[in-house]
Parts: sequence; C-alpha cells; structure tokens
Amino acid sequence: MNKIIFLLLLILSLLVCVTDIVLCESKIKIKKVVKVDVNLEEQKKLQAEVDNGHQSWRLDPIDVAFASLIGKNVKHENCSLSSQTNSKAEVICKGTKNYLVNLKRMIRADGIWTAVSIEEYK
Repeated sequence: MNKIIFLLLLILSLLVCVTDIVLCESKIKIKKVVKVDVNLEEQKKLQAEVDNGHQSWRLDPIDVAFASLIGKNVKHENCSLSSQTNSKAEVICKGTKNYLVNLKRMIRADGIWTAVSIEEYK
C-alpha cells in the first residue's frame, strides 16, 4: 500500500513539474506580433526600382529584415536566416530584444522580399 501511495505521489509530482515547465516555456515565446501593412502598388514600384539596378539589397531577406527593424537596437551581424523557400523566409535578429521577421516575395518568385510580420521575443 505504501508503495502505491509513493508511486502515485511521484507521478503527481512529475506531472506538476512538467506542467510548470510547459507554462514557463509558453511564457518565453512570442511577446508581441506586429503585422506590417503592405501596399502592393508600392511593392511593384520598389520591384521596378530593383529591376532598374537600384536598391538591390531588397533581394536579400536578411537585409530586408534588418531594414524593417531600424530603430530597434539590432545590428546587421546579429541577423541570420532561419528558413527560406522560393516565396517565404524567416530571419532571426537579436539585440536588446529578439525578433523573428517573416518575409514574402509578393510580386514574383525571383523578386524583392517584403517583411509581412515581426514577432518580438523576450
């Protein structure tokens, strides 16, 4: 009987510990998500600029992510590509706060990158 009670208490304490870990883990995830207003007409104009040899940095998702965080105390060298497909990319930038910038190619498959949302982490 004592062994059964001991095992039940052990299982209960493990469940409490696991629950605490999950709750703590969920608290350190996303602090704030900011959707970026995207004007497609403006994106078309920017694509034309790039096609004419200007602002070629817009073809690099890291550069675009960094530019979307100007004023957020982030250094370019602290930004890295987390994932990329032909149409989407995620860039992580670390500074005083950490950011995950979600980008899309809105105009065409080989076109400019556009930041569509910024997720702030603790």
